Amino acid sequence: MKRGFRFLLIGVATGVGSVLLAGWLVLEARPFSGFRRDLMQEVLSDQIGQPVIIHGEARVRFGAISRVHATGIELPSVGIAGLNLAELDALEVDLDTLALLRGAVDLDDLVVHGLRVTLLRDAAGRTSWKPGERSETPAQMGDGDIALVEFLKQREFRFGDIALLYDSRPTGFEFLFELDEMTYLQTEGGQLAQLASSGRVNGQPFTVAGRFPRGETFLVNADFGGAAARYDGRALAENQGSGHAGQLTLRIESMARLLDILKLDAELDGQAEFSAALMRLPGGLGIDGLDLRADFANGALLTMAGDVSNLITVDGLDLDLQVWLHPEGRPPARAAALKDLRLTGMRAHVASTLGEIRLEDVLVASNAIEESFEELGPISVGRALRTPRDSIALRDVRIEAGASDTVHLRASGVIEDLLDLKDLDFTGSIQVPATNLLGRGMAEPTLFGIAVAEFEVTDASGFLALPELRLESRGTDLWALAGHASVGRANRLDSVDVALDLRLPDSERFLRELGLTPELAGAFGYRFALKGRDKEFDTSMELSMRDSLISAEWHTKFQEGATEIDGRIHSDKVEIADVAAAIATLIDLSELDRPRGGGAGGTELKPLVVPRDEEPKDGSELQPLVLPREVESEEGSELKLLVLPRKDPEIGDLLDLQKMLAEADVDVAIDIDRIKGRKGISRIDSALAVSGGKAALGPLDFAYGGGRVSLTAGIDLIDAPEILTVSGSTGGWDFGEVLDAVGAGIAASGRINGRFELAGRYASARRFLQTAQGWAHISLREGRLGSSLIELAGLGIFPWLFSRELQQGYTRIVCIEAPLSIRPGRVSSRNAVLETDRVQIVAAGQVDWRNDRISVRAEPRPVGRPLARTAWPFEVTGRLTAPQFELVKGASRRRVDGGSGVPTNRIPCKPDVEQLR
Repeated sequence: MKRGFRFLLIGVATGVGSVLLAGWLVLEARPFSGFRRDLMQEVLSDQIGQPVIIHGEARVRFGAISRVHATGIELPSVGIAGLNLAELDALEVDLDTLALLRGAVDLDDLVVHGLRVTLLRDAAGRTSWKPGERSETPAQMGDGDIALVEFLKQREFRFGDIALLYDSRPTGFEFLFELDEMTYLQTEGGQLAQLASSGRVNGQPFTVAGRFPRGETFLVNADFGGAAARYDGRALAENQGSGHAGQLTLRIESMARLLDILKLDAELDGQAEFSAALMRLPGGLGIDGLDLRADFANGALLTMAGDVSNLITVDGLDLDLQVWLHPEGRPPARAAALKDLRLTGMRAHVASTLGEIRLEDVLVASNAIEESFEELGPISVGRALRTPRDSIALRDVRIEAGASDTVHLRASGVIEDLLDLKDLDFTGSIQVPATNLLGRGMAEPTLFGIAVAEFEVTDASGFLALPELRLESRGTDLWALAGHASVGRANRLDSVDVALDLRLPDSERFLRELGLTPELAGAFGYRFALKGRDKEFDTSMELSMRDSLISAEWHTKFQEGATEIDGRIHSDKVEIADVAAAIATLIDLSELDRPRGGGAGGTELKPLVVPRDEEPKDGSELQPLVLPREVESEEGSELKLLVLPRKDPEIGDLLDLQKMLAEADVDVAIDIDRIKGRKGISRIDSALAVSGGKAALGPLDFAYGGGRVSLTAGIDLIDAPEILTVSGSTGGWDFGEVLDAVGAGIAASGRINGRFELAGRYASARRFLQTAQGWAHISLREGRLGSSLIELAGLGIFPWLFSRELQQGYTRIVCIEAPLSIRPGRVSSRNAVLETDRVQIVAAGQVDWRNDRISVRAEPRPVGRPLARTAWPFEVTGRLTAPQFELVKGASRRRVDGGSGVPTNRIPCKPDVEQLR
């Protein structure tokens, strides 16, 4: 029995030893290496979910915790044929043997050397790290960090000589991580894990260090490309979502170095600071208290503050954004023309719902205007990518703004260079209700319909161009607007094709529906066309008003030396009444109650060109800068303007008429065959000429209502481009009609003549009258006045009672001479003379229409007796709109030098007191 038991023990021991020997041979012996490779390949493939091929040796040191060693490992990509996802020179890892026998794999103390990983997403969307048919939501694709944190809680690893390439062909971004060393070790009995890594990313050095105490807040610091990041976080329990939360701070010392890491080429540098509280859960990344400030090297500033519900799905954005493009206190100069317009900044609230971004309470500022919008959005971006030119592109951008009853914008397109904001290509439409163009005073706004502009804007060729713009009115028969525009290069006008046609079929009805008193009746039309390319352009305009039609055509040729402009302004017939009605209508339209803002934003609509002159707010007098004089200008005196020196003018483009004319030689003929008015028909035959920066119009000769005018107008476009000088003569005006026009109610006859020379700012006719200065001289020879009151005032009661003027009921006027001095807002004279056969009236004083004042004194005396007592001198004083007439006490006078004799060759209409000897 004992002997049998002994043999049994020996047999069992031999069997166990044989099994152990066989196991050892399988795990260690060289002849079984192929078996070990196959077994290890199968186990690793099952656990990783990717095929694993071991080309080198595979060894296992068996124990409760078995140590596995393998070399020459490849992980072929399942998604992209012919590509390896990873290649390892050597791998060592601990396996829990008992767990492995139960079918579970528990890895620890992972040591990797010579790892090369290729994470590739090709243009078709296939990836090297998963089968092509597998799909994930954007939220699921971003959950790898959560799984990694869970995996590393109780484990260690050591990596060396690692290269990881991330290449996303759809987005164009490529990152090469080269790790010299990366370790994650458990210390203090598993109570503290420490992470250390160093290497390079796209050639720029980086370091990462982390401390992960069990159950406490962990800390991760990273330095890369001139940026430093710190994350103070904590792991969330399963009942909190199995994620992590913490405070992230980031400081970027050099944006240029960061852009180098991203392989982006942009002339952009500066510093930035970012801080936010993060909440990372499966499928979501929440951000609270976001605070971003970026100070750019060129003085620009960007700030953003607020919260984000889920950044991964772009949902719940609640951010305040401000962008200022120029240094504080150094804004660009105010724009004097459209081509000088510069964007200076923007302020907006950024919000989103279900991935659709919108901007609320938007303020866009430029160096000419500030415009606000209640809402701009939704805004969506199909995808963002890095281009082969090392820029960031936004594709399938869609923008919508405004409601259907206000200004409504729809646009879609691409931005090929977001960092430098260029290479744009957008198409869209803008719908504008007539209330935004004409005012809100009309009783039935819907009768006026809408204006619609369909456009295309691009700078894909390196310059801003407007390939197509179509404009039309819709939903109304009160007015018709049609037009198109195509501009090859906005700043150079290489090619231009612009046309505009505005028609009012019934102008009287149009004005009445606007709530205006119709001054204009019948059809009204305006046409404009501009076409050309390179350096030659043709322009035409046409204005039709009832029975009047005025057209203009001119050809512009830019060339070395001077621009040439040749053209013609022509009309077969112009009705003065039509022109007056059109001017009155335009004034009424300009004073309509215009809407505020571009929608419901609340800012006032302003022109895109800054006015050259502004009315003073304190009521002070606005005058051109002139040399002071002791004596006011008299007839024939030379009018000299002192104008501040200007820099040499830039070469003007086609739309800046003033600068273009300053560099141009102009010859424009003006011929109007018939000017039809109340009394007479006349014509105009003149010319506009510009040479050497001096513009001259005239001589312009025309007659109207029995009178005639001959004038010449000129502008010095280089030294005084805001000042218009007008000189000439007039004559033949009926004295009686002039008195009727001023409401005198006295019959009169005679012809008034005059000469004048004036200079003033010509921004408008009203502006010219307010700023005009110079002189004028009014005269009359041989007339009649249907009253004898002049004799009463100059001779006294008794001589008047026996005068022939009283008997015949009128007075013969020998002459009138009135030299006038004109200053901004006022007219004055020191020796205005009206002379009859027996009386000479000498008047002096001034009329100040700007301040509504008048102060004139007139002294009638017998002809040839300037020292005699005046019978009835009178004064007109007070408000110009309500003057006070007062007779004053008469008195005699004498000359200081004792002169008392009137010469025999006395000159009529020269004050007798000045002719005494």
